[in-house]
Amino acid sequence: MSPRLAALLASTMLSFACVGLQYDETASAGGGQAGATTSTSVGAAGSGAEGGGDSFVVPAGWIGPVLVGDGCDVEADALEVITSFVSENTCSCACTVGECQPYVAKYSTACENQIANVPVTRMGQCVSVADAQSVRVEIQNAACSAEGIPSEVTRETVSVCSSPLGECIYATQESAPCPTGFPNRGASGVLALADTRSCGECSCSVQPCELIASVTNPDCTNRGFMIQEGGCLVGFDAVEVSWQPATCSAPEAIPASGSVAGVDPISVCCR
Repeated sequence: MSPRLAALLASTMLSFACVGLQYDETASAGGGQAGATTSTSVGAAGSGAEGGGDSFVVPAGWIGPVLVGDGCDVEADALEVITSFVSENTCSCACTVGECQPYVAKYSTACENQIANVPVTRMGQCVSVADAQSVRVEIQNAACSAEGIPSEVTRETVSVCSSPLGECIYATQESAPCPTGFPNRGASGVLALADTRSCGECSCSVQPCELIASVTNPDCTNRGFMIQEGGCLVGFDAVEVSWQPATCSAPEAIPASGSVAGVDPISVCCR
């Protein structure tokens, strides 16, 4: 039994024990009848009785009295009954692309004997290379990860809560026949969903990072010629480095296996 179901059961027993106090016909006109303005439950037969009343007898195997619907909006122990749900057996393919990482490698000779590796962290960064005989400008491409995500389950729900005003009862069993005195089928359904779906293979196509770099004067105010990625350059003062980010695209949908099923059934009947 779930904690919320156990809480509702305990609250229902307490409310039922207090029914006679809630509906004292001798209550003064000034005070009014306790709870007389509270919403009535869905499925009430309109017999004229106000709430459960002294005549409310809960059949064996059932729990009540309970309200169904709007009257339960602020009840902490209310059960959320899933009355219907729809799920598609498809998955979306979500692709996540990381950041490109350009860097400038400095060498003491003609691209041998590396002396420093300078990471580039912003577009248009000016990297001084006057302290090196030669440099290479390279870029690490961003990794692209793919994940299949099952489609969302849409559901309709209604709340059920214990109240002496209730005209309904419930049983934690599937499609239980409504007992004598409670002929109106209420908002029956399930209390939870079991989702056993899994997604097929999901793959993304990647457009890699594109390096945009040029040699320049020491303060990068006068650009020279463009640099090819990985090429060895000798005798320059500074390098200005930018890049085009990597992109990652995914198929719109991939198939899913498995299913979504309701668990923990509940049947509601009203009078």
